[in-house]
Amino acid sequence: MFINGAEVFSFFGRLGFEKPALFGQKGFTGPRLTFLENSPEEIGNFYLDLPLRLCENPQYYAFSDHLMYIGKRKK
Repeated sequence: MFINGAEVFSFFGRLGFEKPALFGQKGFTGPRLTFLENSPEEIGNFYLDLPLRLCENPQYYAFSDHLMYIGKRKK
């Protein structure tokens, strides 16, 4: 994905939305789920927790298959 988080904010801002949340989905662990499921529990848990901690970091968006924008229409 080629995305600049600042462009997402400005795009929805022009449409009259404010941003309660924007986060990346299906990060770098997505293609490795089978490997992680067969890994020792400690390793699997670490690699499954990591995207949760990074998903709202704009630098992580490039590693995400999808971005989820949750917007609220300004009144």
